[in-house]
Amino acid sequence: MRKFLLLIAMAVSSAVSYAAGNVTVRVEGPSIARIDEYFNVQFIVDAEPDDYSEPDFGGLDLVAGPITSFSRSMSWINGKASNTVSYIITYSLIASKEGVYTVGPMSVEVDGKTVKSKPYPIEVVKERTTRRSQGFASDDVLLRMVVSKTEVYKGEPVVATVYLYGLDKVASLGGATPPAFNGFWKQELSVSGAQPERVTFNGKVYDRMPVARYLLFPQKSGRLEVERMDVTAIVMVESSMQGPGSLLDEFMGLRGSVMEQREHRMTTSPVAVEVRELPSPTPVGFTGAVGNFGVSAQLSSLKIKANSSATLTVTVSGTGNLPTVAEPKPSVPGTFDLYPAKSSDDFSLATGGVSGSRTYTYPLIPRAEGRYTIEPVKFSYFDPATARYHTVATDPIDVEVLPDDSGASSGAIVGGPVKEDLAILGKDIHFIRLGDPKLSARDSFFVWSPVYVLVLAALAAISCGVLFYMRKRVKAMRDAVKVRNKRANKVALRRLKQSKAYMDAGKEALFYEEMMRALYGYVSDKLNIPVSDLSKDNIEERMAEGGISQTDITAMIKLLSDCEWARYSPGASLQMTSVYQASLDLIDRFESKL
Repeated sequence: MRKFLLLIAMAVSSAVSYAAGNVTVRVEGPSIARIDEYFNVQFIVDAEPDDYSEPDFGGLDLVAGPITSFSRSMSWINGKASNTVSYIITYSLIASKEGVYTVGPMSVEVDGKTVKSKPYPIEVVKERTTRRSQGFASDDVLLRMVVSKTEVYKGEPVVATVYLYGLDKVASLGGATPPAFNGFWKQELSVSGAQPERVTFNGKVYDRMPVARYLLFPQKSGRLEVERMDVTAIVMVESSMQGPGSLLDEFMGLRGSVMEQREHRMTTSPVAVEVRELPSPTPVGFTGAVGNFGVSAQLSSLKIKANSSATLTVTVSGTGNLPTVAEPKPSVPGTFDLYPAKSSDDFSLATGGVSGSRTYTYPLIPRAEGRYTIEPVKFSYFDPATARYHTVATDPIDVEVLPDDSGASSGAIVGGPVKEDLAILGKDIHFIRLGDPKLSARDSFFVWSPVYVLVLAALAAISCGVLFYMRKRVKAMRDAVKVRNKRANKVALRRLKQSKAYMDAGKEALFYEEMMRALYGYVSDKLNIPVSDLSKDNIEERMAEGGISQTDITAMIKLLSDCEWARYSPGASLQMTSVYQASLDLIDRFESKL
């Protein structure tokens, strides 16, 4: 009986929630379409309509529709029921001429009320064709770096996004070499969950998808460049098929053609960003904060016993270059001992910068009882939106210092706010030292004494040793090739150790990603091949020059290809244990020959 009443209550509550809500109609569809390309436009109503009218398609040809679908979900959270309804009306359209078309509003009736959607514009373009009916053109698949701003202030965030154009022709990606981002503080943003979008570029229509996104903070003024990024794609290419096709191929329009996979290397062009210096003069205490910030301060207790510890907590919050901001400097009365702060962060990354807060905890100890005031903590920042400096401050904190636990007076009771340094004495007569004072004659000097000469000789010996060591180290560091060659094995083994941890945890994707880093990094360091020039052809050529046998060269190239295929191709099946052991064996053989 109780369950039955609960269901009735949920239904009534859902009905009330549904009746009280505002019904809306939204439109979803492509913003760009090609001539003679089928596409869908959907009208989504958050209620089940009593009736609806077909919209004006503005010159677009109706191929199919309306096709309707309906879904309803109910939830009960904290004693409150909610009802979610989606009624979708789909039309399939096509355009025979280029131009801008506008799908008119749809009128929907729900409970006697009429709701209309907004007009939806669609641009139809005639795609520039540069490829043959069969084959592959260089601009079928592209990689582009796009920055959110090309002119910024120093410290102002810039978002750099790497887009893959021609998504429908790409089977997998691999061999990515990220930019160095010289002159920027960099943080990678997640692109998981991103959806492809339809765009036009150089007269062609592409489906593009972000493959990498970076949040950048320029650390110096002038012209900075976001360097190029290299990626290898496995693309699907239609090629002629030898021999007569089957009846099914002829019926499906595939007679005489076959799809094959090819490797396509892509590189983004460098993108320049002009970074302006922050205006002068800067406010007193400005530490380089750029964005929009606030500051707050709190004392652990407003009543503290003398010689007891307390904590002053200062929090800087907002959005901007929070990770690179220097800590504020609080000012405390002279009878307080202030100690270095410990900081903690609560950050989240967004395209507008780093949002969140950084908290500084300062231990302090008051030494004399009385009433004091901790002055406001000031924090200055530059707001690029207004191109002005702003200074925010906390409220002053009044604190009362009580006598310590011994009950003895510390020497002074100070009333009212005190800003001057105080010298507090516990007694008015200093202790007189007794015993042998160990005084020396006035004509006795330390200079040129035996101890002085011994110390001087020791310092000279230490200086010569340090100088000899530094010269030897500088000479060794100048040989960059030798340094990279020497550290190659150590770096590779460290990465292979991390790969084994992923293998033991069953994290296959991370295992192959770390294996690729280990192998490519080892080859780059051992053979002195710049990262930007890494390719299987270069690796094979340099290994042959280094005296590596053709068997080992072939094994290394195959191992690199297998790792890339397993990492980026869905459904690939390789034994992680055999790949890991093969990597160890190859590196061990190379170490004995290079």
